[in-house]
Amino acid sequence: MSTVISCQSCGSRFKAPAHLAGKRVRCKCGSPISIPAPEADELDLSAMSEGVSIETSPCPSCGAAMTPGAVVCIACGFNATTGAKAASAGGDVSTMPRRTEVLAAEDEGWPSMGQRIVKLVIALAVLGALGGAGWYIRGAIKHNPGAEAKETLAKIQNGMNPEEVVAMVERPPRETWTTEDPPEGSQSLMPKEVRLPYVENYFKTHGAERLKYGFVFIWRFSERAQLHVHFDEEGKVASSEIVDRMKALGM
Repeated sequence: MSTVISCQSCGSRFKAPAHLAGKRVRCKCGSPISIPAPEADELDLSAMSEGVSIETSPCPSCGAAMTPGAVVCIACGFNATTGAKAASAGGDVSTMPRRTEVLAAEDEGWPSMGQRIVKLVIALAVLGALGGAGWYIRGAIKHNPGAEAKETLAKIQNGMNPEEVVAMVERPPRETWTTEDPPEGSQSLMPKEVRLPYVENYFKTHGAERLKYGFVFIWRFSERAQLHVHFDEEGKVASSEIVDRMKALGM
């Protein structure tokens, strides 16, 4: 059974359905209307005439309209009973975790990409250093100065000139020596050994007169392996040998 009510503000008359009995509704003019409780047990559930709307209250969270008795706001998901806010398909998603926050949570405890790159570079540098050290150690073990000196000695032939010998050894001598007469007026009559600098075109540069007693080139492979090449007065190889200085000193 429906109830006919009148708006005190605009005078409009409406037929309110029974389920709104005892509640307040709003007229189309905006004025509130109180619907009296029914006197009979049987209520008319027919639709309410146009112009009557259910009075609403604002959501405590977002301010959107909530119908009387509603527990959850359909706009923002606020629960009026618990005070919690749950995101809905069409509501506020501000409480949902952002993708960056999810990724940050997943990466928690892991180093950043920059840190991982730095660690990788350091690891590669260490491995490279270890590899280089291993190569150096292996080379040092395989390198035998005495054997290298003997191999070089075997390549030297009598009659070679200084330039040919230096090209064959692939480096200039460490020392060069010759023998000269004592200066005039000296009390000593014995020739003396004189160290000369190595220069290109050795025999021509120092001159045949100064090298008239011959000269010697010395390469040092080690203290126990020195290559001595003796040249005659014409600047040609006369002999060559391996000299062990340590043995000569009784060691």
